[in-house]
Amino acid sequence: MGVLLEVFLPLSLAFIMFSLGISLTIADFARVAKTPIGFSIGALAQVVLLPVIAFCLLMVFPLPPELALGVMRLYHTDMMSLSELIRRWTEAPAKLVKLDKGTLSVGADGDVTIFDPEEEWIYDRMDTPSKANNSPFHGWPLKGRNKATILMGKVVFEA
Repeated sequence: MGVLLEVFLPLSLAFIMFSLGISLTIADFARVAKTPIGFSIGALAQVVLLPVIAFCLLMVFPLPPELALGVMRLYHTDMMSLSELIRRWTEAPAKLVKLDKGTLSVGADGDVTIFDPEEEWIYDRMDTPSKANNSPFHGWPLKGRNKATILMGKVVFEA
Protein backbone atom coordinates (compact mmCIF):
# COMPACT_ATOMS: atom_id res chain seq x y z
CA MET A 1 0.00 0.00 0.00
CA GLY A 2 2.93 2.36 0.73
CA VAL A 3 4.31 2.19 -2.83
CA LEU A 4 0.83 2.81 -4.21
CA LEU A 5 0.30 5.97 -2.11
CA GLU A 6 3.84 7.29 -2.13
CA VAL A 7 4.95 6.54 -5.71
CA PHE A 8 2.14 5.54 -8.06
CA LEU A 9 -0.49 8.06 -6.91
CA PRO A 10 1.75 11.17 -7.13
CA LEU A 11 3.09 10.10 -10.54
CA SER A 12 -0.44 9.43 -11.79
CA LEU A 13 -1.64 12.83 -10.61
CA ALA A 14 1.36 14.54 -12.24
CA PHE A 15 0.63 12.76 -15.53
CA ILE A 16 -3.07 13.72 -15.39
CA MET A 17 -2.30 17.38 -14.63
CA PHE A 18 0.30 17.52 -17.40
CA SER A 19 -2.16 15.90 -19.83
CA LEU A 20 -4.85 18.43 -18.95
CA GLY A 21 -2.41 21.27 -19.56
CA ILE A 22 -1.29 20.10 -23.00
CA SER A 23 -4.89 19.57 -24.09
CA LEU A 24 -5.59 23.34 -23.95
CA THR A 25 -5.97 25.08 -27.30
CA ILE A 26 -5.93 28.68 -28.48
CA ALA A 27 -9.74 28.48 -28.65
CA ASP A 28 -9.82 27.72 -24.90
CA PHE A 29 -7.86 30.89 -24.16
CA ALA A 30 -10.09 32.88 -26.54
CA ARG A 31 -13.19 31.62 -24.69
CA VAL A 32 -11.71 32.79 -21.38
CA ALA A 33 -10.90 36.19 -22.92
CA LYS A 34 -14.57 36.59 -23.92
CA THR A 35 -15.74 36.08 -20.31
CA PRO A 36 -13.13 37.84 -18.19
CA ILE A 37 -15.50 38.24 -15.20
CA GLY A 38 -15.68 34.51 -14.49
CA PHE A 39 -11.93 34.16 -14.89
CA SER A 40 -11.32 37.19 -12.66
CA ILE A 41 -13.61 35.86 -9.93
CA GLY A 42 -11.84 32.48 -10.01
CA ALA A 43 -8.38 34.05 -9.97
CA LEU A 44 -9.35 36.46 -7.19
CA ALA A 45 -10.80 33.63 -5.11
CA GLN A 46 -7.60 31.64 -5.50
CA VAL A 47 -5.28 34.54 -4.71
CA VAL A 48 -7.29 36.27 -1.97
CA LEU A 49 -10.12 34.12 -0.66
CA LEU A 50 -8.22 30.84 -0.19
CA PRO A 51 -5.33 32.45 1.76
CA VAL A 52 -7.84 34.29 3.98
CA ILE A 53 -9.68 31.03 4.67
CA ALA A 54 -6.37 29.28 5.42
CA PHE A 55 -5.36 32.11 7.76
CA CYS A 56 -8.68 31.88 9.62
CA LEU A 57 -8.31 28.10 9.98
CA LEU A 58 -4.82 28.57 11.41
CA MET A 59 -6.24 31.02 13.93
CA VAL A 60 -8.72 28.35 15.12
CA PHE A 61 -6.56 25.21 15.07
CA PRO A 62 -3.07 24.61 16.46
CA LEU A 63 -0.16 24.97 14.08
CA PRO A 64 0.86 21.72 12.40
CA PRO A 65 4.32 20.18 12.84
CA GLU A 66 5.30 21.57 9.43
CA LEU A 67 6.01 24.79 11.34
CA ALA A 68 9.46 23.29 11.82
CA LEU A 69 10.17 23.51 8.09
CA GLY A 70 9.87 27.28 8.15
CA VAL A 71 11.97 27.53 11.29
CA MET A 72 14.65 25.32 9.75
CA ARG A 73 14.70 27.06 6.38
CA LEU A 74 14.63 30.65 7.63
CA TYR A 75 15.94 30.78 11.20
CA HIS A 76 18.48 27.95 11.39
CA THR A 77 20.10 29.02 8.10
CA ASP A 78 20.48 32.59 9.42
CA MET A 79 18.27 33.98 6.66
CA MET A 80 16.06 35.65 9.28
CA SER A 81 16.21 36.39 12.99
CA LEU A 82 13.76 34.55 15.22
CA SER A 83 12.00 37.81 16.17
CA GLU A 84 11.61 38.75 12.48
CA LEU A 85 10.30 35.26 11.65
CA ILE A 86 7.71 35.48 14.43
CA ARG A 87 6.67 38.97 13.32
CA ARG A 88 6.17 37.78 9.75
CA TRP A 89 4.10 34.78 10.89
CA THR A 90 1.90 36.73 13.28
CA GLU A 91 1.68 40.48 12.89
CA ALA A 92 2.12 40.72 9.10
CA PRO A 93 -0.66 38.25 8.10
CA ALA A 94 -3.06 39.84 10.61
CA LYS A 95 -2.41 43.28 9.15
CA LEU A 96 -2.84 41.92 5.64
CA VAL A 97 -6.41 40.81 6.36
CA LYS A 98 -7.07 43.71 8.74
CA LEU A 99 -7.49 41.63 11.90
CA ASP A 100 -6.68 42.98 15.34
CA LYS A 101 -4.42 40.01 16.05
CA GLY A 102 -0.77 39.09 15.84
CA THR A 103 0.44 41.08 18.85
CA LEU A 104 0.59 40.68 22.60
CA SER A 105 -0.55 44.23 23.23
CA VAL A 106 -3.03 45.36 25.88
CA GLY A 107 -6.55 44.44 24.81
CA ALA A 108 -5.40 41.84 22.25
CA ASP A 109 -7.03 38.39 22.24
CA GLY A 110 -4.11 36.61 23.89
CA ASP A 111 -3.45 34.14 21.08
CA VAL A 112 -0.01 32.59 21.56
CA THR A 113 1.91 29.67 20.13
CA ILE A 114 4.80 28.42 22.23
CA PHE A 115 7.45 26.52 20.34
CA ASP A 116 10.99 25.31 20.86
CA PRO A 117 13.08 26.34 17.84
CA GLU A 118 15.91 23.96 18.86
CA GLU A 119 14.03 20.67 19.45
CA GLU A 120 15.04 18.00 16.93
CA TRP A 121 12.54 15.31 15.91
CA ILE A 122 11.44 13.07 13.03
CA TYR A 123 8.21 13.98 11.22
CA ASP A 124 5.67 11.12 11.23
CA ARG A 125 2.51 11.67 9.21
CA MET A 126 0.52 9.56 11.67
CA ASP A 127 1.29 12.00 14.52
CA THR A 128 -0.48 14.96 12.90
CA PRO A 129 -4.09 16.08 13.18
CA SER A 130 -4.38 15.84 9.39
CA LYS A 131 -6.71 13.18 8.01
CA ALA A 132 -4.45 12.68 4.98
CA ASN A 133 -2.47 9.44 4.84
CA ASN A 134 0.44 10.94 2.95
CA SER A 135 2.87 13.79 3.43
CA PRO A 136 5.98 14.77 1.47
CA PHE A 137 7.71 15.38 4.82
CA HIS A 138 7.19 11.88 6.31
CA GLY A 139 10.44 10.65 7.85
CA TRP A 140 12.23 14.01 7.58
CA PRO A 141 14.46 15.06 10.48
CA LEU A 142 13.20 18.47 11.64
CA LYS A 143 14.31 21.12 14.08
CA GLY A 144 11.76 23.30 15.91
CA ARG A 145 8.48 22.09 17.39
CA ASN A 146 5.15 23.50 18.57
CA LYS A 147 4.74 23.00 22.33
CA ALA A 148 1.44 24.73 23.09
CA THR A 149 -1.23 26.96 21.56
CA ILE A 150 -3.28 29.42 23.57
CA LEU A 151 -6.37 31.06 22.00
CA MET A 152 -8.23 33.87 23.74
CA GLY A 153 -6.25 33.04 26.88
CA LYS A 154 -7.22 29.32 26.96
CA VAL A 155 -4.83 26.44 26.27
CA VAL A 156 -6.20 24.56 23.23
CA PHE A 157 -3.13 22.45 22.45
CA GLU A 158 -0.33 21.16 24.64
CA ALA A 159 2.40 18.75 23.59
